[in-house]
Amino acid sequence: MSEARAQSESNANDSLSGFREGCLFWIGFTVVALVIRGVRWDENYEFAQAMTGLVPYDDAHPLRQYTRAAYNLQFYSSALILNVSENPLVLNGFRNLLFIASTVLPPFMLGAWLSRNAWVGHCAAVLILLGVHLEFDGVYPQFLWPGMFSNGHVGLAYALIFAGCLAAGHLRCAGLLLGLMPMIHLGQIPPALALAGLYAIYCVRKNNLQPLKNAVIFFSVGVVLCTVFYVIQQQFVLPPVTDGPYFSDADPRPIWQGRITSHDMHRQIPTGNIHVITVATLLIGWLGWFRLHREESRIVTVWFWIALYATSVIVITYAIMVIHLALGADIPYLLLGWLPYRLLNHLPPILVVMGLTVLTRIADDDSSKSFPALFVSGCVMFAALKPLLPYVVGSDLYSRYLFHNDLLLFALVGIASAFLSIQDRRATISLLIGWIVLAVLHRYGAAIVLVSGLITFGLLRNIVSFEFESSRWAMILVAAIGLITILWPQYQNREHLPVGIYEADVAEILDARGDGDALLLARPQQVLLQAQTGHPVFADMATEFHASYRPSLGPSIKAMYEEVYGIWFEDRGEAPPGWQTTWSAHTPEHWTDIRDRWNIEYVIVPNSVVIQLEPVLRGELDKLYALPE
Repeated sequence: MSEARAQSESNANDSLSGFREGCLFWIGFTVVALVIRGVRWDENYEFAQAMTGLVPYDDAHPLRQYTRAAYNLQFYSSALILNVSENPLVLNGFRNLLFIASTVLPPFMLGAWLSRNAWVGHCAAVLILLGVHLEFDGVYPQFLWPGMFSNGHVGLAYALIFAGCLAAGHLRCAGLLLGLMPMIHLGQIPPALALAGLYAIYCVRKNNLQPLKNAVIFFSVGVVLCTVFYVIQQQFVLPPVTDGPYFSDADPRPIWQGRITSHDMHRQIPTGNIHVITVATLLIGWLGWFRLHREESRIVTVWFWIALYATSVIVITYAIMVIHLALGADIPYLLLGWLPYRLLNHLPPILVVMGLTVLTRIADDDSSKSFPALFVSGCVMFAALKPLLPYVVGSDLYSRYLFHNDLLLFALVGIASAFLSIQDRRATISLLIGWIVLAVLHRYGAAIVLVSGLITFGLLRNIVSFEFESSRWAMILVAAIGLITILWPQYQNREHLPVGIYEADVAEILDARGDGDALLLARPQQVLLQAQTGHPVFADMATEFHASYRPSLGPSIKAMYEEVYGIWFEDRGEAPPGWQTTWSAHTPEHWTDIRDRWNIEYVIVPNSVVIQLEPVLRGELDKLYALPE
């Protein structure tokens, strides 16, 4: 057996102790968390309603065009579930389970595989649930609990699990996951392909071809399944719009360029804390690898591939940023259309896992091997006592520095830096340079890193006597306290497919008037009106973004927004007047024209906006108007 293959099998076998039980535990946690928190609405429910016709849309409407044309198993599986059961609990509950599992399983699996210690995986999952990473997102927000936008969240988790499988030597599983990735989430593929390509080159150079052949076989199975899905999916794609109000022969390019420069925050160059995490991941990742390589640690191979995956994410994303800075709005769609900047959200979970693994695997004595348990215990106690902190430090200091849990991630980086600096001058110098950069960008974070690092350095150098012997039951107790601390606020804010009083009243009135399928118009930023009323909606918060994913829809969406909302997306040298001003200026005759052209029968208007019609329903925040015939 070749050395590389032996290493691969060793990686796979060494990670099994407690791994399966841990996976089952976190799967069970997803169910418990869902029961405690309640089922919430998911974007795929509205997509499935439109795809199946359960909520009737014109075939030319962008929502029908977009969802039916999307090569996305998440969309189509949701439509299939809704076809089987129209009960919203079934589809939304399933998507919620995927959402929570996608939050906790990747950090657990990566932590267990990387450190070969299931408890490190548990610690990583608890830290993620504490939200230590939430202040370090890219252009796409990170979440813990089910929000309505689940597709990207599931895709990110899928990619992280693929990277972990490959790094841990589970090549068949990695091959299958990579082969299936296109129909799960296309936007996650570039760094995954880069990692797979580098691994293939490594296997060829080491003449370790049999595991590679097995991976290729399973990859091919995934590709075949993707192809079968593509053939089936294409049968449901709607023909392009050629006439009617949704048709427009305008040029999509100016619309695309205008959107990416001023309207689509998801494709604008990210700013903020994600760049701090980028530097920290590179430093901890590669300094940790050099240390592990020098000490011939048994986790060095797994660490290398995880660090290489993180580096692939960084190189791909920042290369596109440089091109974007150079070309501006002229950047090709293929570089930016798949939303590459969200890939940076892969880095915070990886940094958490690496930091905890450093605490476990790089130490001078056995007593410090339990440092992750002590660190997570401190984090749990911090979270448990957090409600008391405003009374101790004052509300201003609390809201500015302690409300978010980002200080816990900074502390982890500081502690890991101290471990790496022990007896390693080059690491100390590199981390010092990184700290100086951090002090310029994030002074509070730099202070936390410095303080936590110096305290840890002192403990490890025996400036202060440090001994901590953990027991299984002690860690279980801490974990239990942590999970209770995390779940209790969710129980206090429990909601179950919430339907607003006003939305329920709207649905009831329209049914009573015999307009159960009436098309509704509301403010362009509204969300979940379709799910809560069961009515088709002219546009919601996501509609304009369909033009970024599918530029061919841009002219149609432009026509909708300009004629009804007074909003345009291309650069005209001036800002649109705003939909409130536009609606207030509409005469009853103009509203009649809108009804005749777009088949919109009712409009929901915030009470702060006055329009020239008489309402049929007055609510606390909004009014419902019937458009005149």
